[in-house]
Amino acid sequence: MATFTAIVTRLLRHAFTGKKHNEKQGVTIRPAFCVLEDKNMMKFNLAVIDTALNIDAIPESIRNKIVIKDYFGRDTKATHSAMVINTILKYTNADLIEKIYLYNIFTKEHQGSGLAAFNALEDILKNNDVDIIIMSVTLANKERYEQTKDICKRLALSGVTIIAADSNRPSDGLCYPFSFECVYGISQGAFTEKPYYCVNDMETKHISGDAEAEFINCGKIGSCLFGGTSKAVPKFAAAIINAFVDENDNSCDKIEAWIKKNTLSEEDNIIHQIRENALSCEFSQEILDELSGYISECPVDISCLGETSPTFELCELGSCELFKFLTYMLDKFRISATPEKMRYTDFATIGSLCAYIGEKIHK
Repeated sequence: MATFTAIVTRLLRHAFTGKKHNEKQGVTIRPAFCVLEDKNMMKFNLAVIDTALNIDAIPESIRNKIVIKDYFGRDTKATHSAMVINTILKYTNADLIEKIYLYNIFTKEHQGSGLAAFNALEDILKNNDVDIIIMSVTLANKERYEQTKDICKRLALSGVTIIAADSNRPSDGLCYPFSFECVYGISQGAFTEKPYYCVNDMETKHISGDAEAEFINCGKIGSCLFGGTSKAVPKFAAAIINAFVDENDNSCDKIEAWIKKNTLSEEDNIIHQIRENALSCEFSQEILDELSGYISECPVDISCLGETSPTFELCELGSCELFKFLTYMLDKFRISATPEKMRYTDFATIGSLCAYIGEKIHK
């Protein structure tokens, strides 16, 4: 398996040469911001296609740059979109951002249909001058697959860089737009021990039992040390921006160095320790204290199981919670649910699982 560095170098090369030739489709993709000559005046317009609009969770200093495109389904308690935006701001200078268009694609009427996401992409193509699209969610609807693929290709040809995640587990094997060849795809490893199949444009890929997040694009898979995909996608966007605005060095080596420097935070190191110990379920007290600290920050006024969709203050432990780690935690706190009944698709994000466990801990 190719290293993550090699994958990033190969897949991001077009961001610095100004083009990517797709032999299969015979098209040339050029990011819009590649053509800017005055780097001191460089500004980026971003589009965040996500769920749960809550502008109150976004720093006031940047709220004037937020353009909310859809108020339907707005939930003042849920902050997933805000977390994505805040991650971008953590890793890049807010002065480099001109506008952030915020689209909500979670609606009761169109949940799971892919229609809201397709409409958001179509709106970007028709109406907005967007450089980077950030999409930390996955679509799995068969009826919308070809339509979405076509519009993503048109966006890429118009100069838009699309970064998308595979952050859930669609039952029918489809997971897009992250698998499209014109999209940078960031995927999380299998959540449970059961095999997971994802239909990629190049071939069907089998992803099973890997605790690490994975970076997938054009049929290539490599290790990704970013953390959860909800953090990985905005971090990746920040990496592209940061590497591009450095007028002294906008090479692939620049972005490689930036990624290496910023992937292993103090929190990530804790997660790596968890992964190393999870197979035997032998956790040091220090790690358990850290885990309890993360979990305790989640609100307790939610219901993560049952018919009601959870709302929560997002609090991720990292890129994955191993099956055996879940079993350990469930047993430790005597939670009356099994991992089989708590698959990833039962929760809006890993954060809701953390909040659910946190609720049980504090009872």
